[in-house]
Amino acid sequence: MAKQITFAYGGKEYTLEFNRTTIKTMRDRWGFTLDPSNTMDCFINFDTLFKGALMMHHASKITDKLAKEMVESMTGKKKLLSALIDMYIATYDDLINDDDDGSADEGNVNWRANFDTDK
Repeated sequence: MAKQITFAYGGKEYTLEFNRTTIKTMRDRWGFTLDPSNTMDCFINFDTLFKGALMMHHASKITDKLAKEMVESMTGKKKLLSALIDMYIATYDDLINDDDDGSADEGNVNWRANFDTDK
């Protein structure tokens, strides 16, 4: 199940969530990258991370100004930032998920290398 954050703002319900498309759009449109081990990087990118999480469900309704107002009105910003980072990483990890047992889901292609990939 995908990770989501929901909240009410201005009498409307909003959902924060990431998927493959939002992550790609964030990278392509805004040059967004995130280094979770760099606390300052995460803090600097907080507004963009929040706006990107809004994109999946509310892209056509959210302006930069509205997203900034929402972030500024939030309580528990440190916990919110941590949750957004966790959601972003989980989505990213899902994009590159490895099946270590060598099996593949139906319809997916198994592959093998004819050389040592552990070097």
